[in-house]
Amino acid sequence: MMWIWKTIFILWAVVCAETVFSETETPPESSSLSLWQRAWGDFKEPYLNENRQYFIGGLAATATLLATREHTVDPFQDSVSQRQPLGDTASFFRSMGEWVPNLAYAAGMYIDGWYRDKGLSKNRSGLMIRATLHAGILTSILKVTVQQRRPGNSENYRSYPSGHTTTAFAFAAVVGEEHGWKWGMPAYSLAAVAGFSRINDNKHFLHDVIMGACIGTAYGRALSQKMHSNSQLVGKNRMVIPIGSQDYLGMALYQEF
Repeated sequence: MMWIWKTIFILWAVVCAETVFSETETPPESSSLSLWQRAWGDFKEPYLNENRQYFIGGLAATATLLATREHTVDPFQDSVSQRQPLGDTASFFRSMGEWVPNLAYAAGMYIDGWYRDKGLSKNRSGLMIRATLHAGILTSILKVTVQQRRPGNSENYRSYPSGHTTTAFAFAAVVGEEHGWKWGMPAYSLAAVAGFSRINDNKHFLHDVIMGACIGTAYGRALSQKMHSNSQLVGKNRMVIPIGSQDYLGMALYQEF
């Protein structure tokens, strides 16, 4: 049960870190900032504004579900993983949490920006990569630190939070913020089923999925709002991003022009 207290402590520290960040907040992004300064600014952005409510909500949901685990999490896990309601479609929805829609969106926006010389489209391309990357970094930190065992007596201790769900909701949040609810609702629906697929496949618990959704949403919304508040065109920076899952490994090159 020690991992429960680790989880609560870490997430509470993340939420409370807003006080520290606000005392050392840097000015809006400018071309004078280095790539790493801008990356740090992006990483802490959700904690500086109302989007930290998603972390608070994820923490509250985690604590509630753990406190009632015998009556909520465990019965739900057993029911879904045994019935596997997604059937043969589970693999498709799982891929929706493996950077597939995120990279497709980023590539599409970049091509549109290049072809039509639209700075906003190029910005949106970079936004999707940054939101997904930073949400994934926080998720990876929590996975390594919390060390929660996966369902089904697995020897894997990287269950909390769900990385697939984080990635899917980062995509949905960016789409929702940038293109409105006409596109946002389908994107969030897709992300929700992607998260559910992880329970369907007996790879994650309900609270893993909920926290992943909160992290992805917080970063997608926060960085979109930051981009528009800065009203800044992209600079010239390059970043190599590792991507992968239990089935594959690879790298993506992010280049700003």
